[in-house]
Amino acid sequence: MNALTRYLTNKLYSSLRRAIVEGARWVWLGLPLTTHVRNMIRHRLFRNFPKVFGRMKGYREWQLLNPPVSDRPTGQVAEAVADSAQRIIVVSHDAQAHGGQFLALGMVKSLVQELRFGVEVVLLLGGGRLKSDFEALAPVHQLNEFDSSVSDMKKLAQSLARCGFTRAIVNTTAAGNIVPVFSDAGIDCICLVHELPGVIRSHHLERQAGQIAASAKAVVFPAQAVADGFAQFARVDSARQIIRPQGLYRNNKWRTRKEAARAALGERLGLAPGTKIVLAVGYADHRKGVDLFVACALEILTRRTDVDFIWVGHWDPAMHNAVETMLRDSPCKARIHFVGYEPDTAIYHAGADIFALTSREDPFPNVVLESFDAGVPIVAFSGTGGAASLVEQVGGLAVPAQDVAAFSAAISRLLDEPGLAATLGNAAQEHVDRHFAFRAYLVELCRLLGITQLRDQKSRAE
Repeated sequence: MNALTRYLTNKLYSSLRRAIVEGARWVWLGLPLTTHVRNMIRHRLFRNFPKVFGRMKGYREWQLLNPPVSDRPTGQVAEAVADSAQRIIVVSHDAQAHGGQFLALGMVKSLVQELRFGVEVVLLLGGGRLKSDFEALAPVHQLNEFDSSVSDMKKLAQSLARCGFTRAIVNTTAAGNIVPVFSDAGIDCICLVHELPGVIRSHHLERQAGQIAASAKAVVFPAQAVADGFAQFARVDSARQIIRPQGLYRNNKWRTRKEAARAALGERLGLAPGTKIVLAVGYADHRKGVDLFVACALEILTRRTDVDFIWVGHWDPAMHNAVETMLRDSPCKARIHFVGYEPDTAIYHAGADIFALTSREDPFPNVVLESFDAGVPIVAFSGTGGAASLVEQVGGLAVPAQDVAAFSAAISRLLDEPGLAATLGNAAQEHVDRHFAFRAYLVELCRLLGITQLRDQKSRAE
C-alpha cells in the first residue's frame, strides 16, 4: 500500500469515526430522558464496557468519581481523638458543588478544626467537585449512586461502628436510606432536611423521607415551611422535630472592604465605573429561577444603563438552552453575566448592591445568609421557602411569586433609594450576626446527639 492510499484510508477512517460519534451524540441528546436517567445509563455502560469507552474523556472523569467499592478506605480515626464521645460521621449525599454539600463541608471543617472531633465522611451517592476538599479534612468513604447496595452500606456501617463511631449527622433527605442501616449498627443519626415537596417528588425521595421519620433520633428543619412540606410524605413526632436554620458556615473576608470588592469585581468583569450590580448565586436551573432572573434583567435593562446582572453557578443544560433562546436577539445580552462555578463567592456578595433570590422553591439557601453577612439587601418571591419568609421580616423586599414585573419594580426601588437599601442591608447584617453563628449551630446538633462536653481549640490549649 503506497503512502497516498494509506493517507486516504486513514482520512476515511477518521471521517467515518467522527461521523459515527457525532451521530450517536445527536441521537443521545435527542432522547427524552431526565438527567438522572442519563447518568444511570452512562454509569451502566462505563462500568460494564470499560474497553469500549476507556479512551473517552467522559469515561476517565467518571472513573475518578466512581472508584471501585474495594478501593474505599476503611474506618480511620484522627490520632488526636482518644474516646468515642469525640467521634462523629458526616453523611453528604454526594460532593457536587451545591448548597447542601457546601454546608456539609462547612460542618466537617468546623468539627475537625474548631471542635477537635475525629470525623469521617460518607458520600452516599458518588463524588463531585468538592470531594478533594472533604478529603483534605477527613477520611472519605464513597459509595456509588447507581449500584451501591444495602450490603455495601451495612459493611461500611459495621466498620465505622467497630472504630468507635456511634453518632452521625446525615445531611439532606437524599441520604435518608443510610439512616436505618446506621441505626441497626448502633449509630444514632440526626438528619438535616433541606428539601421542599417539589424536590422530594421530582427526585423520588418519598421512601427516604419515610426512613428518616422512622429511624432518626432527631430531624432538623431550617424553617417551619420545610417541616410542613415534609409532613406530606412522612410524620415526625413533635419530640424529634427541631426547627433550626443552619448557621453561616463561612464569613466574608470582604465584609469591611465592600468598595474594594466592588472595584475588584468591576475590573474582573470589565464593568463601567459606578455600575451597580444585581447578583444571584446558585445552580442555574428551573427551580432556582434563572429564567425569571433573565426576564427581570431584560425588563430593567431596557430602561436603565447603570446596572449589570451577574449569575454565579454552573448550568442545568436544558435551562441553558432556554436562556440562550431568551437572550439571542437582545441588545442587553452583554450586561447579563454568567460566570459559571466559583468556589469562593465572597467578592461577589460583598461587591453587589442587591441579591436577587428568584427561586420558585427554596427551603433556606445559604446564599441568603452570605448576602446578609455582606450587608446586601435581598429581593425574593413570597411563599417560596424559609429564606423568603426571613426576607419578608428583615433585610429585603418580597413580592408575589413569579411576578417578574413586581420583582423588577422592587429591584429598581432599591437601586433608586440607596438609603432604604442601606437600612435593609444593615438590618440584615445585624440579624445574621445575632442569630446565625455557625459554632452555635454545630453545638446544637451535637447536643441533639447527646454530646454536651465539647473540646475546642481553646480548651485544649488550657
